Amino acid sequence: MSDVSTQILPARRRRKQHTGGFHRQPTPELIRARNLQRGGPNGNDDMFWLLIDTYNDDRNAYLFETNVFGTQDDAIITDESMSRSDWQWDGIYESEGRIADDGWHVELAIPFKTIRFDNAHELTMGVAIMRFLNRTGERSLWPYIPRRYSAGIFQVSQYASLEGIEGVKPCRNVLIKPYVISGAQKSRVTENGFETDTQQDIGLDVKWAVTPNFTFDATVNTDFAQVESDNVQLDLTRFNLFFPEKREFFLERQGLFEFGNTGQTQTFFSRRIGITNDILAGGRLVGQFDKISIGAMNLQADDNNDLGIAGGNNTVLRARVDVIDRTTLGAIFTKLEQDNTWNRSRRARPILGQQRVFSLVLAHRRQG
Repeated sequence: MSDVSTQILPARRRRKQHTGGFHRQPTPELIRARNLQRGGPNGNDDMFWLLIDTYNDDRNAYLFETNVFGTQDDAIITDESMSRSDWQWDGIYESEGRIADDGWHVELAIPFKTIRFDNAHELTMGVAIMRFLNRTGERSLWPYIPRRYSAGIFQVSQYASLEGIEGVKPCRNVLIKPYVISGAQKSRVTENGFETDTQQDIGLDVKWAVTPNFTFDATVNTDFAQVESDNVQLDLTRFNLFFPEKREFFLERQGLFEFGNTGQTQTFFSRRIGITNDILAGGRLVGQFDKISIGAMNLQADDNNDLGIAGGNNTVLRARVDVIDRTTLGAIFTKLEQDNTWNRSRRARPILGQQRVFSLVLAHRRQG
């Protein structure tokens, strides 16, 4: 029996969902709290998770994490599972935490413009919470999820229901991120002569919540210089490495575009785009309506004259229907046009009880 008890107090304002957690602990000096870096090692501290299935589809959810200090991290759960890249999603929300004489307190305030949900007058969402005590390794979940469900807290179909969410007015949330780069370098080319090299560049990223269900991302002359670098991996095999996607343009509902066994039979892997050729422009639309999820993406890459690699156009179309509980029917279409050649792939796959029954793959290639 744990010596820590927890009380949860949900509340809602017009544009935010508030959740407060009071963790009563008779020995507050044993509370562990160190991390102050967003996305840092909260796992070394006592921490609190709030998970919300906004569509109440028993499959997908948002995860909001905070430690005792209110330090944040967040992720997206897709089809009751998670991968490393799912932690790259960064939602905008507020969190606070403090240590008191009788325990520790945390509060989360999640704006409705940060999450996606059905456009309905009254909403029902799935919800789950988890408390983690680092000193004992204890994980306490609510609601109770039987051990026969191997996904644990990620078993979205076992979440409790948060009902009576009424009058939520959707926001037309638009996030615009322009960038400008300018620089000059002067170097000596002869004893009395100098040469000056200049650089100017400009670009734009836009994220637009078209409706509470659909989100559109656009990028022009993309620059990924501010993206976190990959961890170094040593590869002694003949197979390619699969690094997690960290670029913001690809993160919204990225699990929807995963098709096939990760790292083995993936039909589409976004990290291949923009490696050798700069991205000129692109657009991406993802959304969900009732039991139907759709995604569409198109990106145009520039020629790389230094390496002699022609630019290309990438197109991806994805559709998925939740038929019955834990059963889906989905299809994906991909196309790469490059230097008078193209590759096309069409693939359909039903999933019954989270197990793939079979896959139908059609692939075509034309050499110009």
